[in-house]
Amino acid sequence: DYWEKVEDYVAEANAAFEVIREEDPGARVWVGEYAFGRFNFDQAMAWTTYVAEHASFDIHSIHHFNTPAQVLSFTKAVRQTLNQFGLSEKPLAVTAMSVFVANPAHYTEEMQAASLHDVYTSAWAGGAEYAMWFAGTQWPDLQDKKYGVFRYDFGVPDKVVPRIAYK
Repeated sequence: DYWEKVEDYVAEANAAFEVIREEDPGARVWVGEYAFGRFNFDQAMAWTTYVAEHASFDIHSIHHFNTPAQVLSFTKAVRQTLNQFGLSEKPLAVTAMSVFVANPAHYTEEMQAASLHDVYTSAWAGGAEYAMWFAGTQWPDLQDKKYGVFRYDFGVPDKVVPRIAYK
């Protein structure tokens, strides 16, 4: 059940917050990490509201697998929700964003850079203080038909060289 998951998540996040702060009082604890595009908008906003109301954290983070216009409106909605709960001083981070690939066989580094520009700008305009994403040159598969994003092999992080578009 959806609500059991968010309640369990917040309970675990709060326990982790306490342990982390006990070990390192200056640590900044991030929560969130849910994905618009995998949750529908209403689910994501219900999750945001519950976390804002019940979780202890320093930074709230979300993922976007959406168009630039959706990134803008969804980021704004999360920022506004955090603000409504008196959390305007808590930064909002977008820790993953997709590069939409209409025709992967013809998607150049320049096209990736333009797409990234649009989603990063939209996240910033929506109120995100941090935005992160990366891709490595070992990412040969531009043919991902499921998400239109690139896959990353976390088993070989030492071999990651950022693609031109992501530099």
